[in-house]
Amino acid sequence: MLGGVVLTGQTPCTNIFPAAFKPAKHTDSVLEADAKLEQKRILGAIKSQGHLDVPLEEKVDEEVELGWLSEPVDLEDVPCTASISRRFAIEQGEKIRLIDDLSDSGVNGAVQTTESPKPQSLDVVAAMILECLKKLNRFQVLGKTYDLKSAYRQMFISPDSLDKAYIAYFSAREGKVLIRRMLALPFGATRAVFSYLRVAHSMWYIGCKALKLVWSHFFDDFICLASEQESRSVDLAVMTLFRLLGWRVSENKDKPFSKEFSALGVVIDFDGFLSGDVLFKNTDKRVKEVASSLRQAVVDESLSQKDLSRLRGRMLFAGGQLFGRAGRLCISALKSDDQKKEASLDEAAKSAMLKFADLLEAKFPRVVKSCSLDPIYIFTDASYSPDGDKSYCGVG
Repeated sequence: MLGGVVLTGQTPCTNIFPAAFKPAKHTDSVLEADAKLEQKRILGAIKSQGHLDVPLEEKVDEEVELGWLSEPVDLEDVPCTASISRRFAIEQGEKIRLIDDLSDSGVNGAVQTTESPKPQSLDVVAAMILECLKKLNRFQVLGKTYDLKSAYRQMFISPDSLDKAYIAYFSAREGKVLIRRMLALPFGATRAVFSYLRVAHSMWYIGCKALKLVWSHFFDDFICLASEQESRSVDLAVMTLFRLLGWRVSENKDKPFSKEFSALGVVIDFDGFLSGDVLFKNTDKRVKEVASSLRQAVVDESLSQKDLSRLRGRMLFAGGQLFGRAGRLCISALKSDDQKKEASLDEAAKSAMLKFADLLEAKFPRVVKSCSLDPIYIFTDASYSPDGDKSYCGVG
């Protein structure tokens, strides 16, 4: 990582992530041989995005000021073997996010993987909480989320891959397409995910091994637990670790250890910890966004399979913080068909989506209880014999 992140080629085999081989679609040589034609195709396809042009350019200006992007580059100065990727903006709720499409330019297609890196989920946090309920049940436990500021951008692109790091976008200010070169790791690169998660996992391991921290990581969020008495010392240790490793934490999101804190659109409530209960709840913002999206999708006749797949993913994550299995049953009613472009929802699917929205708005939380530490085994032996004068049907 000291030499930066390479954007193409074989990803390193770390032996810490699940094995999953995925071959490259083409080699670097093929990518470079086709680069000139691809440059012309991509540049010719870039158009104005209307109301998104101004916020896109404002974010570009910020990246230039931070040293993540170069000044504009003339097309004549771009090597004929270099790849140019389209940059565009999308709306995610109230946020505007920039996407660098390294898949369309073929850069991601030149990546070969042997592992499938997985961030730690909220189930890991639940397991941490169960251990705290078991071993620290005489002390009030608090939690905190450390959000790394622009985590991917804190890593830089290897000098050997800068010819694959050109991006182009429509500039409303200039009234034309501009080309720049990325210096910091882009969100749209396949190897960006691999490289960042490898580093995040390493930081997590250092914290566990060297500082004995009770914490987990999910992309740029690190969730840490500590007893109330130790929370200030733990906070100092974590912040010092990040500073020593050269990582910046979002100051505007930095809050003290608390009985209630948020991470990944989920509120974790330790108010009942001493009584043996910890609650996982979707934030009000997530409930409103997902429920609203589901109700709109039910009446949207133009809903595509891609839109449905995206909705299903949001339902899976939000449903993980709901009490019971009713949410899973609703999700299972949504069937995708890759052969069709349109979603074509039947009445059962529409009913399931509306029911899921109602479940979200009811806000029944997922409860992690101390009693779940000890498993309960239930042995059943049921029989039913309709022959003869007597029939038996029993459980037990």
